[in-house]
Amino acid sequence: MAPNVPYAVLNLMSDNQGMRWDIETTRKIIGYKPTGRAIPYVPLFKKLQSWVFGVLVIRLPRFFARKMNGW
Repeated sequence: MAPNVPYAVLNLMSDNQGMRWDIETTRKIIGYKPTGRAIPYVPLFKKLQSWVFGVLVIRLPRFFARKMNGW
């Protein structure tokens, strides 16, 4: 138990590159030092699939909504 900390909700995870969760508070409160570190890998096909989805589902409809307002 950390001194003077009766209750805390903390993120305990590896210090992975590009992670969305901040573990700085966890480091300060309980002195947490993660031992694992992973570098994210996304296959080329998945990157391409995500890009195509973004164009067809997000960007194209926005483009037409702006250019053809009121149609």
